Amino acid sequence: MITFGYSDIKQDSMETVKTIFDRTITQAIKLKLGLDIYEYIINDKNSNFVNFEAELDVDYPIKGTEVRFSAEIFSKWRNPYNNDLIVDTQKDLASTDITSELSAEPFRHKEMIFIYLFTLLEDFGNSLVEKVNNTYYTGVIQDGKSWHSKVNKHAKNDGRDLVAGFGLPFNLQRSDIDEKFVDLLYELKQKRNSIAHELKYPDIHSFKDDIKSLIVIICYLYHINDITKSPVKIYPWYDYDQD
Repeated sequence: MITFGYSDIKQDSMETVKTIFDRTITQAIKLKLGLDIYEYIINDKNSNFVNFEAELDVDYPIKGTEVRFSAEIFSKWRNPYNNDLIVDTQKDLASTDITSELSAEPFRHKEMIFIYLFTLLEDFGNSLVEKVNNTYYTGVIQDGKSWHSKVNKHAKNDGRDLVAGFGLPFNLQRSDIDEKFVDLLYELKQKRNSIAHELKYPDIHSFKDDIKSLIVIICYLYHINDITKSPVKIYPWYDYDQD
């Protein structure tokens, strides 16, 4: 009979978490690539908008969306998977209307991207708690709270220890946590809340840095729970700098 110690059990959990971590980081950095591609295309179309308009006038490849409703339309609505009566996404759209929406700023929907990345961070943390401290997961997160629920504005105003609250879900002591990363998470949560509750992004100039910051917190969560503290490198494409 083989008896496993705590470190063996945690190591087994971390192997599973590493798989989740790899997937999460890969999603995040591929999204960053998608943003860079979008920026490149937008800049190209802006500089060649006359040719772009000519493309758009052939068969109207980009469609407009029309929303309309009435008491009669609502009375006819039956199928929740067929909303064409109310939302028509196949309206022919003039090329000039499309090009007028082009912008040199590629992140027209940065708020949604930030929320998506923050959700990746949140989900990874919750998955990590489930693997390394599942008692906390059952008692707290299933009540609708996330792993970072103790790092919030009310706790800070009440003088509660945000650093200890950061480590608690992972069964880590205050001394295990670097306060800089707690401060960064707090700042990111404030931005997330501004978007979710006030529909505004606090500082548009920091968006690209915020993408990196969200990835850094995901990496830090993995690092503080990895008992091996092994270096990690994730690059899902051919690496021209590989040794």
